[in-house]
Amino acid sequence: MLPGRDKATEDAWIQSLDGGAVPHLIDACLAAMDAGRPGLAARVLSLLEDEDIPDVPELERARRAARLLLLAPVDRRGPIIAELEAEVASLRRAHVARARARQRRRARGDDASPLRRKPRGSR
Repeated sequence: MLPGRDKATEDAWIQSLDGGAVPHLIDACLAAMDAGRPGLAARVLSLLEDEDIPDVPELERARRAARLLLLAPVDRRGPIIAELEAEVASLRRAHVARARARQRRRARGDDASPLRRKPRGSR
């Protein structure tokens, strides 16, 4: 009776239930709660009007799950943030590589390039 756990089949199933009879929607919501899927139950419950929902503890749990899903913060780690984090990590790696190369040159004795040296005798 319940759809698979991927988003597309859940969306299709919810769309097929839209406009269905109230007892059928309540049974679907209870089946989702029994299967341990409160998010799906909350989506089914959203198809019902508030006055159509009986006072059943499982349906109250589904209602709380719906509130939790609505109030949950939006995932702010979208693709743009991931790209920025990757670019920052790349810049950090380049910075560390330059610092290590500079330290290696100093340890070998050829500390700086001739263009960066101060002329001797001038301050």
